[in-house]
Amino acid sequence: MDLYTPLKLQDEETFAGRENSSAGRENSSVAGREDSSLSSKQRRQAGVSKTTKGGPCSAKMKKWHDDWVGLVEEGELDIYTCLGLSDLSTFSPDTQRVISKVIGVTVLQVIVPVILLKVQLQQGFSITDARFYQPKRSGIDFRIMGCCLYMYSLYSMYNNALDECRSKLLQWSIDQEVPAGYWVPMMVGEITNVFVSLILVLTLFVIFVSTDAPTDLILNAVAVNFLGAVDGEFVDTEMRADALKNFDKLFYEYGSDKENAQEEDFFHKAISMALNGLLRFIVVSGLTLSVVFLLSPSPPHVQTAKMGNGGYPKLI
Repeated sequence: MDLYTPLKLQDEETFAGRENSSAGRENSSVAGREDSSLSSKQRRQAGVSKTTKGGPCSAKMKKWHDDWVGLVEEGELDIYTCLGLSDLSTFSPDTQRVISKVIGVTVLQVIVPVILLKVQLQQGFSITDARFYQPKRSGIDFRIMGCCLYMYSLYSMYNNALDECRSKLLQWSIDQEVPAGYWVPMMVGEITNVFVSLILVLTLFVIFVSTDAPTDLILNAVAVNFLGAVDGEFVDTEMRADALKNFDKLFYEYGSDKENAQEEDFFHKAISMALNGLLRFIVVSGLTLSVVFLLSPSPPHVQTAKMGNGGYPKLI
């Protein structure tokens, strides 16, 4: 009994020591993972210092960097920004993975709407013809429904044309004198999206004018909205990871503050004014066409014109 008791105590102490050691390792491991996770999540909030090739960057530049990364994490990333970050001039493997999707987006966003508009205009519509502005079907219920759907589509097209992630990076790239291989694809994306939105605004109006069934209004609005947002739908998880990796390299090379920032602010504002002007033009055009759809009289139909004559019953 005297021999057994010390051995038992010794075993219990050994077991307790192992348990504490194991718990310590687990706690240390969990704490390490939590610290690592927190550092990645709270990097923007903590203001971790960043060093670029030109030296440490200012707090303003760090905030811009973190805000842009936050936009990407929220899903604000399109195919043209991915192409620009891969540096189009090098035609690297990243560029080769993106370029095929850019071609697909161009077909869906540019060629398809243009063909659709052409087909609609070939069916007897002409911009100089009064019937172009007169919906085929009358009735206040139909007109209100079409006007609401058209304004919703206009809202979607405006958001599709206004890509904050791409616009901020484009303006920053020009301010920081980044090579054209990075910012030219983003500039093309800005112009393309505005052009696509204008084409879709006009195309949807032509489709609505020639529509008879209320359900066709809904289907056409959904289809047009899809075409406007397809440049963001093509970005997958792998492309987003590559874009963030390429952005970190780009920021390291060109993230230092420029001495002539005041002079570059002029070009920064000029680009913003030009893009905002184009976006306002889309809004004004869409609102005008929505009012036209709501209030414009329907064209006289052949059957309506003949009612009361030659066998048609007179209207009471």
